[in-house]
Amino acid sequence: MSATFDPSGFNPSEELEALRLALEASERIVREGGLIDLRDLDEQVEFLCAEVVKTDGPMRLQLLPKLEAVIQVLDTLEVMLRKNMPPEDTQAQSRLRANQAYGPSTQKGN
Repeated sequence: MSATFDPSGFNPSEELEALRLALEASERIVREGGLIDLRDLDEQVEFLCAEVVKTDGPMRLQLLPKLEAVIQVLDTLEVMLRKNMPPEDTQAQSRLRANQAYGPSTQKGN
């Protein structure tokens, strides 16, 4: 999900479909035990929703099923991710390990 988002030439129908397909691919990866990157997902969804709201009435009605499909996949993905989360008592340890693994590197001597 961290691909650069380019709003030029924006087509809300195509963008909603592309987002749904990307989320479904993420769902398959999680189901197979893989890791996914959802870093920019919130920005993409926020932009898409704002653009859908700007569309005229008839177009907005045409987009509704696609938006509902995206929401359904997001709900399914959320359930899957929550099921894979460590128990509450080890979450702090998991966050610490993630920060150590993916956080900014600290170089000694600089």
